[in-house]
Amino acid sequence: MRFNKVFVLAFSCLFIFLLVSCDNTGKIDKAYSYYREGEYDKALELYQVVLKRRPQDVNALKGMADVKLIQKDYAAAIENYKKATEINPEIAVSDLVSMLTYSNTEVREDATSAISQLNANKDAAISEIIKQLATASQYVKLDYLEALKRIGRDTSFVAADVLPYTDYKYPAIQQKALEALGNMDPEKLKEIGALKKMAAKMNDENQDVAETAVKSMGALKSGAAD
Repeated sequence: MRFNKVFVLAFSCLFIFLLVSCDNTGKIDKAYSYYREGEYDKALELYQVVLKRRPQDVNALKGMADVKLIQKDYAAAIENYKKATEINPEIAVSDLVSMLTYSNTEVREDATSAISQLNANKDAAISEIIKQLATASQYVKLDYLEALKRIGRDTSFVAADVLPYTDYKYPAIQQKALEALGNMDPEKLKEIGALKKMAAKMNDENQDVAETAVKSMGALKSGAAD
């Protein structure tokens, strides 16, 4: 008899869980339909209902961020993309990284700060920056390299991906790449031969590039002695 009661209780809990999950899924689907139709307030209301029940629902967080982005509430959009990235980077990491390229300086800085503060999946976000950097236009490359510079040592594992940009055809990009490297781990830079490259850039024919190389080597402090 006791076993039957336990079984009934477990089955009831499972049924309620499935019922709530289906209800949440339905609300998310409806919210997305509202979003597609331009009914942003209605979409937002449904996403909020889901998140009140399940604060970690990654699809609702992503949907909330998309709506906030349309409404130009950039701070809220970044925060929700950040939360979604910490749960499942495949869902929102590309959106979070794309915020690094907005024309508004404050938005770019907030997005960089959000990536720096990630408790989980920070490496996934940094890897996404490198991925988007490869196909970006000249000016957007500057934004991505600036973000890597500001994030600092946590980006050291992508130093080998940044190093080629020290020879890029535009001096401004060379400078940003050098600045980014200057904030990385000297041991990692030594391992991939970046220190020699940075030292050689101190004698670059472009005076601005040469000066940036000097400053970047100086930023490495004791590591620059290598």
